[in-house]
Amino acid sequence: MENIEEISIRQGELIKKSNILCCCSPISDIQFSFNNQFDIIKEILENHRNGKHKGIRFITSINNKNDIEVIKVLLNQGINIRHISDILFYNFVLSDKLFASTIEKKDRGKLFKSLLISNDPLYINHYNKIFEEIWKNGLNAEERIKDLEEDNYVNMKIIPDSHESFKITNELFMLAKYEVLIILPSVNGIIHAVESGSFRFLDKMVLKGVKVKILTVFDHKNPNILDKIKTNYPNIEFRSLQFEFQVLNRITILDRTKTMISEIKKDIQNGFIDALGIAIFIESKSTALTYASIFDSLWKQTDTYDELKKSHEQLQIHDKMQKEFINIVAHELRTPLTPILGLTEYIRDKTNDVDQKVLLDIVIDYAFKLHILTEKILDVTRIDGKLFNLNYENFSLNQLILDIVKDFEKNLKARNKKIKFEYSINFNTDYLLSADKTKIGKVISNLVENSIKFISNEEGGEGEGIISFNIEKKHIVNTKNGNTSNIIIIIIKDNGIGINSDIRPRLFTKFASKSFQGTGLGLFISKNIIEAHGGKIWGENNPDEDKGATFSFSLPLKE
Repeated sequence: MENIEEISIRQGELIKKSNILCCCSPISDIQFSFNNQFDIIKEILENHRNGKHKGIRFITSINNKNDIEVIKVLLNQGINIRHISDILFYNFVLSDKLFASTIEKKDRGKLFKSLLISNDPLYINHYNKIFEEIWKNGLNAEERIKDLEEDNYVNMKIIPDSHESFKITNELFMLAKYEVLIILPSVNGIIHAVESGSFRFLDKMVLKGVKVKILTVFDHKNPNILDKIKTNYPNIEFRSLQFEFQVLNRITILDRTKTMISEIKKDIQNGFIDALGIAIFIESKSTALTYASIFDSLWKQTDTYDELKKSHEQLQIHDKMQKEFINIVAHELRTPLTPILGLTEYIRDKTNDVDQKVLLDIVIDYAFKLHILTEKILDVTRIDGKLFNLNYENFSLNQLILDIVKDFEKNLKARNKKIKFEYSINFNTDYLLSADKTKIGKVISNLVENSIKFISNEEGGEGEGIISFNIEKKHIVNTKNGNTSNIIIIIIKDNGIGINSDIRPRLFTKFASKSFQGTGLGLFISKNIIEAHGGKIWGENNPDEDKGATFSFSLPLKE
């Protein structure tokens, strides 16, 4: 809204509907709202006195004796008011139900005001936090008025000479009663403070009851420098930030009432005085509190980072232990499985008892499943441990698929499961591939195994599952550099139950399974094998008229 009258009406509605009212605006805007909404504000304050409203709080800048007259009127009405120096950056009104902010803009030399109103809880909560933070660091209006009336509000001094600013800073250290906060924006700043003797003096100040906190940046080239300094000055509290400051200003805050801001003209390692530029000394509680608030926020940020770092290190240790444990278990399972499978097959082949053969086949079937699981676990540990190597060789892709299908057909026959394997016309063309034959075979086996697992032979076992194979050769052009290459795409389609919608977004991640029939490791392993070859793998459900899913993967084809 840009119409002044409409803005006034909407502001009135905002104020009237509130259970609590917070305003952060220049004093001219507050006076405008007060004059235009006097009756509504008076009614709210009456409700507040009767316990029906939580009251009104104003944050503004009180800068002269004209402002004092306005503020006194508002204070007499029962409005709580606090002063901050930089009110120009804020202009909003907030209730428990709505948020409103006025925005000024110029058009052809004329100044226009617009009003943004929102009942979005995100806006309200965000600006409520901002208001509470500013309120906490603001100065009571009564104190500000007293300072202004006594002409004792801000003492500011610009110090162009670096020698003088250094001298004044040291004098301020001596005058500190309970706290010194320092931001050193570069590693060289730490070195300068050591060389100038500032840290030595401040370390002794701590013994007299003055708390000293120093914030600096983390030196990735020399990460141990701060630890050495901490050892030499054990009484000072140090924290290092993980980011670099865009503006190199050394900031010193004393007793949260005085601030010294020193420009770093040259961020050089040698010559402390030469590095300093112009300095500004501000004797103002509100200014000092503003900078102290920033300091406190950064200090808490370092604590949060340290906690996250410790948690991350603990997770890494736990993850390593978990992987080592799984690897050991997989190896321990693998060792006895080989003789179990071999000896059981030997006994089955030697016995003539049909019932015993059936029982031994069951043992062999489950032992083989356990063998496959251990191999998958070992593959995952190799992938996670970056121990995944490829052994390239030339082989016929068609023959590899036929050999894998032959093994599955033998196994399915023993289990009396009806699955039919089909091949497209393209399959008649022989495709020679240069890749890791064993690992590509593992990908094909995983995809076929999944298809078999999820093909539904319901209704008393009637119906037949179908798994079809297709191979396509494609010529692709790289859009970035214009280079051309050939790829081969292997397509495996089934008529099973398809991909579960919950699993689909994380299809190729570890343990992506909603079924008791699988661990969810096969597709994760397959993805890593294919990507290690420079290819891609993907899966999708078949169109509505078809049941099942189709999985495809591509590999670069070297002529």
